[in-house]
Amino acid sequence: MKTIYIAVPYASNPKRGIELSIKYGQMVARQGDVPICPVLLFDPIFTCEDLCEKTHRQFILKCCIELLNKCDEVWFIQVNDKLSSGQGYELECAIGESIPFKVIELEA
Repeated sequence: MKTIYIAVPYASNPKRGIELSIKYGQMVARQGDVPICPVLLFDPIFTCEDLCEKTHRQFILKCCIELLNKCDEVWFIQVNDKLSSGQGYELECAIGESIPFKVIELEA
């Protein structure tokens, strides 16, 4: 059983990020692996006013990278032929830690 981190674009469209996290998290679970969906974990925590300021973005990304580094694989859900800036950072970290990854391309 592998742990698979699901990296989705979030900041530009939080509702879509949540939908994609659920869809691909379920896909991972159906194949018998453990889905790690940071959007589903952190969205309810960091939507309150005192934690959603831009200054907390770096803290949230740091939390995500802590989870990513504990995973066996990363799935990047790419929308419209590009990764978001957050996904770009996650990709750099995955490469730096030699964590296998795949990119799943979607149209808007």
